[in-house]
Amino acid sequence: KTSNGEMFIRFLDQDSTLKGALIYRTDSNFFSLRTDGTTALTIDDSQEATFAGAVSASGNISIIKGNAMLNVEEVGGSKAYLFSGGSFTALRTTSNTPLQFGANYSSADTMYIVGDKVGIGTNNPSFLLSAEAADGVMDNKNVVYIENKEATAGRNYGLYVKGGTNSSDANMQLVDTSNNSLLFIRGDGDRKSTRLNS
Repeated sequence: KTSNGEMFIRFLDQDSTLKGALIYRTDSNFFSLRTDGTTALTIDDSQEATFAGAVSASGNISIIKGNAMLNVEEVGGSKAYLFSGGSFTALRTTSNTPLQFGANYSSADTMYIVGDKVGIGTNNPSFLLSAEAADGVMDNKNVVYIENKEATAGRNYGLYVKGGTNSSDANMQLVDTSNNSLLFIRGDGDRKSTRLNS
């Protein structure tokens, strides 16, 4: 035991060089594991563990406690956390950081949640749901495909759009790549078309 309340076991190599240590501090009641002179793991008096590097496991990693939380942090503060407690489980980010889901380390194969908006192929969605395909991503393909495979006749429905109450509102709009209107369905059910048969 040292004067600052440390109790430790040191691991030395054949040249008496310090390579690692197990340390328990009696003044603050925390345990730490050091490797090569650097703290790799700290467990405080509330049994919360902090790892300095990446964590790998061949089995399951479980967090068993009320209102369990797993923080993902970088230098400068927390960026995201996984929370489970009460009647819900949530994966959230902090400080308006977009939440990104991707595959193959590709920004093209990515979905973003930015605030209350979802972007597929874009990290800056303009609508509650935005799907954008960069040049070459969906070459000779449709960006969005919707199919109802219900086999019962009379019970198969496609796209349902609800919006608009009068002639000033829009229920649905179709525009070209230059944002020119092709079809405009008003809230009162009337339509205006510039290139389709009226």
